[in-house]
Amino acid sequence: MLRDGGFSVFEAGSAHAATAAVTARRFDVLLSDVNLGDARGGELLDALRLIDPDLPVVLMTERVDLDEAVAAVDGGALHYLLKPVERAVLLAAAVDGSRTREGTSILSPSRPLSGSGSCPSVLGR
Repeated sequence: MLRDGGFSVFEAGSAHAATAAVTARRFDVLLSDVNLGDARGGELLDALRLIDPDLPVVLMTERVDLDEAVAAVDGGALHYLLKPVERAVLLAAAVDGSRTREGTSILSPSRPLSGSGSCPSVLGR
């Protein structure tokens, strides 16, 4: 789905793998489930902030937990989405993250996904 939207996608199966990947390279946006096998989304967000404080993070969950959602957004999550996430919403969140990383305005259909002409990169599970 994101590849079809022009993103280069790298997958990590755990919070540990995601933090290792973010340590090794620069990503435009990170998409993650809140329920990871080795950490919760908030814990991942905290770890990522230490590695790359400007990395836009989009968290997704199957169950609504208002306290967790507020804590995630207060902790720097760009978006907190309820699954199942519609294709257009997920793509818009990824584009928003990529644009946030670039320092450009949020969602403008006339602009390409990346100012450099290269494919934005997404790390997700």
